[in-house]
Amino acid sequence: MGLLDLRTQEQYFEKIRESCAKLSIPGNEDEGIRDAFASMSLTGEDRTKMDDAEAQKRRLEKPDSSEYSKELSILLEAMRKIREGIVASHRFDDFALRVYMFVIRTTILLKHMPSYHPALLYLLHNVHAMKSLSRSELDELIGYHILDLACRQNDLAEAFAVKHRYSYRNHAMDLVLKALIHENWFAFWKMKATMGVRERYLMGSADDRVRGMALKALGKAYLKIQVGYFVHATNSRWGELKEQDKLGWVLDGETIILRRMQRS
Repeated sequence: MGLLDLRTQEQYFEKIRESCAKLSIPGNEDEGIRDAFASMSLTGEDRTKMDDAEAQKRRLEKPDSSEYSKELSILLEAMRKIREGIVASHRFDDFALRVYMFVIRTTILLKHMPSYHPALLYLLHNVHAMKSLSRSELDELIGYHILDLACRQNDLAEAFAVKHRYSYRNHAMDLVLKALIHENWFAFWKMKATMGVRERYLMGSADDRVRGMALKALGKAYLKIQVGYFVHATNSRWGELKEQDKLGWVLDGETIILRRMQRS
C-alpha cells in the first residue's frame, strides 16, 4: 500500500518533521530562516518564543552548502511524496490540513516555489472545500497567495481579485499592494521590514523590480546623492548593484555622481 495507507502517511510525516527540525541551514543564509526552523514545533506550528541558548546555538552552526543541498533535496522529495499520497488516498481530514500547512510554511522558508505554489492551491481549492480552514488559517494562506501573485508573478489584478474573492482584510497588505501600484519603493521597503519572515521571503521576489523603480526615480531626480541614501533607496550595497545593473554612475568618496551638469 505504501503511502496510500493512512497510518503509513502519519508515520512518514513524523520523519519529515524530524528531518526539517535538523535541517542544516548554511551560515550565509538569512538568519530568519534559521530562527524560524528552530522555533518550529512538532505540530508544524510556530512557537511564539524560542529558547535563547538554542537560538544562539543554531546561529553559530555553519554547515557547508553541499550538505545543505543534499538534505534539502531529500526533504523536498519527501514532502512531494506525502502530498501525492494524500491526494491519491482522497484524504481531507485534519491530518491532510496539517500536512499541507506544514509544507506551505516550510517551502516558503526554503524559497522553493515549485513545492509551495501547488500545495497552496490544492489546500485552498480542494482541502478547504471538504475541511474548512479556520479564519486565521485562511487569512494566513490568502496573505501568502496575494503576496506571491503581486511580488513573484507580478499579477496585481489577480492579487486584488483573490483579495475580493475571500473578503480578505489586512491593512499591511493593502499598503504593500499600494506601494507596488504606485511604484513607491520607500513604502515597499518600509513595509517589508515590518513583515514576518515568510512574508518577507515572498516579497523578496519583487526586490529587483522595486530596486529598478528606485534607480529610475533617483536618476531622474538627482545629479548626485550620498552613498547612505543610495543604500536606503535601493536596499542594496553600492558595489553589488553597480556590477549587477551595470550602472554608469561614479562613486566619489561618499557621493555618487549620477549626472554631470553640462557647461555652456
